[in-house]
Amino acid sequence: MTNKEIKREAKARLSGNWKIAILNLFVVGILTTIINEVLLGVTGIGGGFADIMSSISDPYAIGTETISPAASIFASFGSIAVSFISAVFAVGYDWALLDMVDGEKLTVEGIFQTANSKRFFKVIGISIVTGLFVFFWSLLLVIPGIVKAYSYSQAYNIYKDDPEVDVVGAINRSKELMKGKKWKFFILQFSFIVWYLIPVALFLAFILGSVNTIRYQFQEVSIYANDEFVGFLLGMLLVVLAFGLAMFLISLYVEPYRRTAAQIFYRDLVGYPELDADEGIYEEQKTYATEQIDPYEETEKSSSSDDRLDRF
Repeated sequence: MTNKEIKREAKARLSGNWKIAILNLFVVGILTTIINEVLLGVTGIGGGFADIMSSISDPYAIGTETISPAASIFASFGSIAVSFISAVFAVGYDWALLDMVDGEKLTVEGIFQTANSKRFFKVIGISIVTGLFVFFWSLLLVIPGIVKAYSYSQAYNIYKDDPEVDVVGAINRSKELMKGKKWKFFILQFSFIVWYLIPVALFLAFILGSVNTIRYQFQEVSIYANDEFVGFLLGMLLVVLAFGLAMFLISLYVEPYRRTAAQIFYRDLVGYPELDADEGIYEEQKTYATEQIDPYEETEKSSSSDDRLDRF
């Protein structure tokens, strides 16, 4: 399938499922926020909400607290733990979409597929290992890290289709699967990022066009006309809020669309499961949807510049 066909198919799959797809986004966001507050609160640093409540209860304490080195270390580990646990819910969201692509009903319960102990720890394991690999590749240059991130991008879905595969096995199979496909997947993902670039460009154009006004307000008006300066600050706050609202509303449309397209991209690589009429279970096909070859078979094609990194 071409990227255009993948996006068209994603829209078709989401037809009648938009409400649940958006609701699932909210559920994942709320769960992530709760986990963030709990874990960062346990470390003694507290999350954003805790900081706000603290400043309200004791406004004179703002800026007077000191953070010990031990607390900083705990906070760092807490932030890392939040990112990995958040990845579990993000993967659950994607797996629910993959089930929808396979013909099942999209439900809120679907995002909790990763909640059982076996899947939970293996998903975190994939997240940790791929994160470390991408980090070390990024130490060389940024681009190798991005290339490897796309190489490992299908590891979670491979694990969903084959629960017996280990962490490294899922990553290696993803590398094989994405040989020669990374650029296509990048273009597919970038086509959705453009949606966010439009409001960002408009916001930056507004800020750049208002530089002289902003400078004048801070240098002159803030000193001699407090009321006018307060009005200016409120106006700027409204602009920032409008920008944030625009990005939020765009994400409600783009994220389910983008992530469904990513799941269709994966299914196009490995093939759709077929329903066994006798047993009523799905059996994964072992062929590409468009090419009758083993998706994990080594090819003898000459390596492109980005695929040379796949030897590691």
